[in-house]
Amino acid sequence: INAEYGVIVDKEGTANSTRFFDDGQSANSVSQGYYTLINYAVANETMKVSFEKNGYKDDLMSIKYGSIHIYGFTSKVSDVKVVRSGSTDKESVKSSCLLADDGVTYKLVIRENSVDIALKEEFSMSWTAG
Repeated sequence: INAEYGVIVDKEGTANSTRFFDDGQSANSVSQGYYTLINYAVANETMKVSFEKNGYKDDLMSIKYGSIHIYGFTSKVSDVKVVRSGSTDKESVKSSCLLADDGVTYKLVIRENSVDIALKEEFSMSWTAG
């Protein structure tokens, strides 16, 4: 299973968002702590992905990031790298930087299967602007 993720940065190139996951069936998953909150923070040409709460793990084990889209760049970006939690190795990522539909800003697109990251992993992704 692949999950798509998209974020829109502001004029300063920053963004923050949180994704919520539970099994979609159990009652009281929040009060029982059986849920996961994943935080996404974009600043300084880097997106950091971390867990605020990691209480729901069953299905997250099999879900991977498919395509990742970051919208709103004022210039093209390149040289995308991923660093996984607990590592210092920078992995190059196959990506595209395209003119967005508004004809003014750019979007960074990391295509499905260009990086093998499970939803259960914390990581950071960096790029070079300009």
